[in-house]
Amino acid sequence: MKFNELRDFIEETWSLPVLTREELEDLLEPEEDVRMLFEKGLQAGREGSHKGALKYFDKITKSHPKNAEAWWCKAVSHDKLGEKEESFTCLDKAIEFNCKFSDAWYAKGEELFQMGEYEEAIKCYDKGLEWEARIGYVSEQPARIWTNKGIMFAELGNDEEALKCLDKAIKLDPTDPGSWYVKGIIHYKLGEHEQAITCLDKATELDPTDKEAWYSKGMVLKVGLGNDVEAIKCYDKAIELDPKREVKAPSAWQNKGILLQKLGKHEEANECFKKWLGEP
Repeated sequence: MKFNELRDFIEETWSLPVLTREELEDLLEPEEDVRMLFEKGLQAGREGSHKGALKYFDKITKSHPKNAEAWWCKAVSHDKLGEKEESFTCLDKAIEFNCKFSDAWYAKGEELFQMGEYEEAIKCYDKGLEWEARIGYVSEQPARIWTNKGIMFAELGNDEEALKCLDKAIKLDPTDPGSWYVKGIIHYKLGEHEQAITCLDKATELDPTDKEAWYSKGMVLKVGLGNDVEAIKCYDKAIELDPKREVKAPSAWQNKGILLQKLGKHEEANECFKKWLGEP
């Protein structure tokens, strides 16, 4: 079995790493027909034929129903086809036959996260982290996992735990703007405006194209710190990055207008209000 091909297929199609070479080779069946089916399934996946890939992986799970890697590959293929329920079922099978499969736990947690099932998603993430620690396997996932955990704890109203998770994410990957952004939003929510602006400054430094971060900086500067001039600059940046008014541009125009009115620039404020209302 060509380990690199299996790993590349999974990373390309789901962007999640799998087991180590040694673990994967231990779990794969040695029979030549299984190796051939894996190779054909991987080739089909590379060519974008995910239904074709499924046919090969189905044959493996029928003849070797406890092959966790085949179930994993089926989950990937179903996910690419938009078949979330089937993908979820296959992830459960992969975990059933290899409970140490940390990336399968992470993938299941990701699905639950997207569904808003935060408590169950956190449990899956914790299982993945637990097995990584126990078997000494280090994947590329933990920083993102801790960020997602932070988001979910915040949604569940546990801001203290959320900040702990985000601190762990930032320690693992201080270059991820998303972790800094979420941490900044939580500090803003808690009324900790200086900490919030520090985090949001870092987020926009790492990703100057994040219109959400620029808008949020404007909000913190306007509401929390009373720095109207700098807030207007942030709103201008959010507007510049959102020409199709898809995210925060309407609110940015409104807030910019309010600040300009406060500064006595009434004509400019009126132009902003027109933009806010969608007038030419």
